[in-house]
Amino acid sequence: MIAKLSREIMDEKALRAAQAFGDATRYEILKLLEREGKLSANEIAVRIGKHRATVDKHLKLLSETGFVTREYDEKSGLYLYSLTEGAKRVLEEFERALMEGKEFTPKPKLEIPVRRKGFIEDFLRALIRSGKYVPPIVFLIIGFLGMMAPIKVSFMARATWFSIFLIMAWLWIKVFRSISER
Repeated sequence: MIAKLSREIMDEKALRAAQAFGDATRYEILKLLEREGKLSANEIAVRIGKHRATVDKHLKLLSETGFVTREYDEKSGLYLYSLTEGAKRVLEEFERALMEGKEFTPKPKLEIPVRRKGFIEDFLRALIRSGKYVPPIVFLIIGFLGMMAPIKVSFMARATWFSIFLIMAWLWIKVFRSISER
């Protein structure tokens, strides 16, 4: 079994150095991936003794910064995480500085792309989000108004009218949900 690298085991100097990565848990994850290679988020959570949600939060941050990559393994049906070459270089430099008793300042060049959103993109996203609920509400209002219209029709005709618009609202939400999940 893999020895658990925990806060009790790490000395004060190692903890300070681990904070260069932002958090001791992220350092544990990086060391585990360095030793083991590719692991799923569940395996990482079990081996370092942390809750899955905590590990997910740290893996997301490590992925965004370019330290960890995620790829789908068709054989197991899981996403597996592994270290990038940049992360391996940072860990080597970190451990070398730790062994020499020096302060650690990471120097590898890691380019993190910054995605800027424009006004049009934000407007379109808001339109799509509102498009999910506006048409069904309109369908329900039309159905209700048609059902309450002051004309002489049977109750069955009114119920059918409302049911048609109720089904249209439900279908809109179902179709929109399936399209947005792609």
